[in-house]
Amino acid sequence: MSGLKVLADIFREYDIRGDADQELTDNAVEAIGRAYGTWLRRKGVSRASIGGDVRLSTERIRAAVTRGLLATGIDVIDIGVVTTPLLYWSLRRLELKGGVMITGSHSPPNMNGLNLGWDKRTLWGEEVQGVRRVIAADD
Repeated sequence: MSGLKVLADIFREYDIRGDADQELTDNAVEAIGRAYGTWLRRKGVSRASIGGDVRLSTERIRAAVTRGLLATGIDVIDIGVVTTPLLYWSLRRLELKGGVMITGSHSPPNMNGLNLGWDKRTLWGEEVQGVRRVIAADD
């Protein structure tokens, strides 16, 4: 993907965050969905929930992530417009090992982000970078 350098910059310690229109493009976010779906599949996961906040860019980003996840064979349970704690509640309630929360959290309105869940917690550090490396390797 030609925007890989930009993608590398948006992968943070606890999430993936960037300008919704410039960095979290449909192609970039779909690639993130495919990479995360690949990461989940390698851990034996076949279902994940997805939710998002009320930012204007969230619906577009949620659709692109969903396309990416579906492309890897992950069944997606869309729980709609929710708070981050409700996304993590869905992991417990629905007995899931994967989930994506699209949220800009405390960032300015032009920003948005993705929190990736695994086994009832947020991916962080090396795990987030592992998802980035799946994209970098075109794997």
